[in-house]
Amino acid sequence: MVTPSTYPSCNRPAARELLVAKLITQGLSNRQIAVALNISYDTARRYSSQVRQKLQLGNVAALVCVAIPEGAATLRAIASIDSLLTSGEIEVLALACHGLSTKLIARQLAISPRTVDKHRQRILHKTGMRSIRTLTAWVAEQYALCGIAVIETFL
Repeated sequence: MVTPSTYPSCNRPAARELLVAKLITQGLSNRQIAVALNISYDTARRYSSQVRQKLQLGNVAALVCVAIPEGAATLRAIASIDSLLTSGEIEVLALACHGLSTKLIARQLAISPRTVDKHRQRILHKTGMRSIRTLTAWVAEQYALCGIAVIETFL
């Protein structure tokens, strides 16, 4: 992953891309971003994709958790998460927050991709979230509330 000081000049996000990235970190979907910026849905998707590529992230949901320490152990330190989710769900959530795909999570945890999908579904159901993007925004907020990390990325 790159930081602002290591951006090649051709890969530096444009001002509009940074604005889209900021809205992504707030958990907004591409549709909500399109409405907020008065642009088309396709344009919002394109900006999201460009942000993901330029910041070398697995997916845009990982943008929210850039400043959060890796690992399930830090997630367990947050009482609201630890009491709500099982240990398997916490491990999947920790890896999902850092942009890993279902396949990569399955490989790392030595479980099937179907099990990872089931964990993701249960996590979303238990937290009342509708997408991994909003879930990662909620996780980042929980970290900030506990004083573990600050919801500030390098944007």
